[in-house]
Amino acid sequence: MGMSDAIDIGVGDYKLVLGLLKQHLPNVAVWAYGSRVKWTARPQSDLDLVAFTSCEQEAAVFNLREALEESSLPFSVDLFIWDELPESFRKQIEAEHVVLVVGKEKDVRGGWKTATLGELTDNFDSVRVPVKRADRRPGPYPYYGASGIVDSVNDYLFDGEYLLIAEDGENLRTRNTPIAFLANGKFWVNNHAHIVRGNRKANTRYLMYALSELDVSGYLTGSTMPKLTQGNMNRISLLTPPMSEQRAIAHILGTLDDKIELNRRMNETLEEMARALFKSWFVDFDPVRAKMEGRDTGLPPDVAALFPDRLVESELGEIPEGWEVKALGELIELAYGKALKADDRKSGSIPVYGSNGQVGWHDKKLAAGPGIVVGRKGNPGIVTWAYRDFFPIDTTFYVIPRDTDGDLPFLFFALTAQDLPSVAADSAVPGLNRNLAYMNRQLVPDKQVVEEFSHYASAIFTRQHRLEEESRTLAAQRDALLPKLISGEMRVNTRDEESEAVIGKYQ
Repeated sequence: MGMSDAIDIGVGDYKLVLGLLKQHLPNVAVWAYGSRVKWTARPQSDLDLVAFTSCEQEAAVFNLREALEESSLPFSVDLFIWDELPESFRKQIEAEHVVLVVGKEKDVRGGWKTATLGELTDNFDSVRVPVKRADRRPGPYPYYGASGIVDSVNDYLFDGEYLLIAEDGENLRTRNTPIAFLANGKFWVNNHAHIVRGNRKANTRYLMYALSELDVSGYLTGSTMPKLTQGNMNRISLLTPPMSEQRAIAHILGTLDDKIELNRRMNETLEEMARALFKSWFVDFDPVRAKMEGRDTGLPPDVAALFPDRLVESELGEIPEGWEVKALGELIELAYGKALKADDRKSGSIPVYGSNGQVGWHDKKLAAGPGIVVGRKGNPGIVTWAYRDFFPIDTTFYVIPRDTDGDLPFLFFALTAQDLPSVAADSAVPGLNRNLAYMNRQLVPDKQVVEEFSHYASAIFTRQHRLEEESRTLAAQRDALLPKLISGEMRVNTRDEESEAVIGKYQ
């Protein structure tokens, strides 16, 4: 028998009540009693609850009562506080109650308190200024919306570390991306994201992590477009430790996130290095031009010797002597991916790729890795490198070299340089037409030059893969730590060496 069967309310209403209790009074014991426990209630009968709160949670109780009153529940909820009830009434409740929430006394000890977001932050919504796309001028400063950076502009409104919280958008319900995120440095914010900063009672980064664990559905309005008003945002209830412990928790989780971000930037730098070399060798022909002008190529002698010292005319313009131009279809086959709905994917270690990159995991491969995935529908022409065995779904192609000795790293950068999205745009049917793509002309360098480049690029891909795997491990460790730290289940010493010890344990 499910817990909702113990009291006379529907499953949906039961979940809504539990959600509001968790939001406003996390880890506080709550009992139900009265007619809905005895199963003598009429449809309009109240639901009677009693909460075991402390005096410090008075504001949270007030906010919970308001939230219950404003909710979509088809009945009223009477919420009482145990310590405020007469002894005779307590005995009556003890004899007939049903436990809705099992409290954790340790979570409200040691200085942990429940407070609203409005009590913990300074709000800067009045400083926000939306700018129409047509009126934005490109510049170095990020322009933020509800889910992150949406553009770059030539001016800024804020300078420092702030917390941005989505004000509207379907993501408030789906949570596909974080609804609360930090913005640092100089930036601009439109009116789709609230902007706050922790006051003397709260650490800004701690608040970000606390909100990431919170179900905010009870605070949202709007059936078509979810909205988190400033008033409702300010009523969000959070369990907060003393400031010193907030800083320690933010330091532990932030250290893991900072390492993940460092790995992401390193991977971007590595790919930029490989792209720069591809452009130098196969677009600008720098080694060939250096030889023609009697300059040092800057390459090891054995590598420099692989390049000719002349450019000759071709259908693509001047190209190095001895190199060829072929149709893309002579070099590769664009094989169709296979349908694999999200519900049909089984937990495993095989990455699943869609038209714009990885979309999940599965337990079986469709193609052996490493490999190349090309978007067919949705994001046609987007080229993605698969580090290992993979499963490309039916919105993609995957590349099979016509030559079994075809060098995949070279083909990856060659396909990226082909600007395949423009081929898709020229197609009468939405998506990438592979027959049109096959007609594209592709420069084919000397085999030894291609092998030399692929050797270099393969080393970069290997390092990128190691960094991505490390980031996956770090993210899993962060996700395991986060709920324990935010709820108080795992306590940390506020001394730096203790925080470092926790970080070290999970690295």
